[in-house]
Amino acid sequence: MRHPGAGAAKAVDRLAGRGHPPDVGTLRYGTCSWSEKSWVGQFYPPGTKPVDYLRHYATAFDTVEADSTYYGIPPPDRVRNWAAVTPPGFVLSS
Repeated sequence: MRHPGAGAAKAVDRLAGRGHPPDVGTLRYGTCSWSEKSWVGQFYPPGTKPVDYLRHYATAFDTVEADSTYYGIPPPDRVRNWAAVTPPGFVLSS
């Protein structure tokens, strides 16, 4: 029987870049979150819905902190979605 969190673990591995460590000296720029509603119209295009924030964020930055992990372990489906809407090599930290 397959472990129910196996898909989420693979998504976390991809987001963390496991198996593909960044070059020594790689500097990444990002923010501590991607969910700031006041960024709509400033950074996010006007009318951007919260569900689309991370996808748009990942077009400008290659890393972000998932501040929601401070409150608890995110559900596997949420982690899989983060992996699905970000490009390969995107680094999500907590």
